[in-house]
Amino acid sequence: MANAKLADMERMLNQIVDAWESLAGGKQYSVRVFADWMNADMKPAMDRARRLLGRQIPGEGDDE
Repeated sequence: MANAKLADMERMLNQIVDAWESLAGGKQYSVRVFADWMNADMKPAMDRARRLLGRQIPGEGDDE
């Protein structure tokens, strides 16, 4: 069980790093491109990590 959770955590960390690296460096991006990237790539990766850690996901299950 512990090995499975450790493997899940490693997978989630890799997904976060992959999402972070999906926007090429050394370039300037418009705010819209950056916001789209955050929403499409970073938020899903962070939400998966939050679920694995048992943390609440902002905007999910609350009255915001």
